[in-house]
Amino acid sequence: MLEIRDLFDLQTVDLEVDQRNARLEEIGRLLGDDRALKAARAKQTALGKQGEEIAGRQQDFDLAIATFTRRIEAAETKLYSGIVTNSRELGDLQADIGMLKRQRGEEEERLLYVLEELEQTEGELRILTTRLTAAERKWESDQACMTEERDGLQRETAELSIKRNAMASRVPPVDLVLYTQVRKRHAGHAVAIMRDGICVSCRVALPNKLASDVRAATTPVRCPSCGLIMLAE
Repeated sequence: MLEIRDLFDLQTVDLEVDQRNARLEEIGRLLGDDRALKAARAKQTALGKQGEEIAGRQQDFDLAIATFTRRIEAAETKLYSGIVTNSRELGDLQADIGMLKRQRGEEEERLLYVLEELEQTEGELRILTTRLTAAERKWESDQACMTEERDGLQRETAELSIKRNAMASRVPPVDLVLYTQVRKRHAGHAVAIMRDGICVSCRVALPNKLASDVRAATTPVRCPSCGLIMLAE
C-alpha cells in the first residue's frame, strides 16, 4: 500500500507543477502582448487624421463664407452709395446681392454639418484618448505583476521539481512507467481514491474481489472502468 500512496503523493506534486507550468505558459503569451493597445493607437491616429481632414473642410467653408461676405458688403456699399442710378443696374445689383446671400447661406448650412461632424469626431477622440491612457497604465501594471508572478512560479516549479525527482526515485521503475503512461491518457491524473468500494474518479463500484485487492495491494491495481490506479482510502 505504501507504494500506491507514494504514487498518489507523486501525483499531487505533479499536478502542482502542471498548474504552475500552465500559468507560466499563459503568462508567456501575455507578456509583451500589446496588440489591443496598438489597435487603439491606430484608431486614435485614424480619428486624429479624420479630425484634421474635417477641420480642413471647415477652413474651406469659412474662407468661402468670408469671401461671399466681402462681395456682399462691396455690392451693398455700391448699391447704397448713390453711384449707381440706373434702375436696371440697381436691379441687377440687388439680384446679385440676393444670389450671393443665398450662396453664402448654403455654405453656412454645409458648414453646420461639418462643425457637427468635427465635434463628434473630436469627442470620440477625447474619449478614446482617455481610455487609451488608462489602458496603457493598466497594461504596464499588469506586465509588472505578471513578471513578478512568473519569477515566483519559476522558483516554485524548480523547488517542486527537485521534490518530485526525489519522490519518483522511491517508486519502482516499472510502476513509475505505468504511472506516467496512465497520467498521459487522463489529463495528468493517474491515481484515484477508492472509497467504500467506489472509484471516486468515475463513480463506478468495483467488484468485491477487486476492491479487496485494492485494499491489500502493494502494486498498482487499476479501475476497470476509468483505468486509473486505485488507492484505498
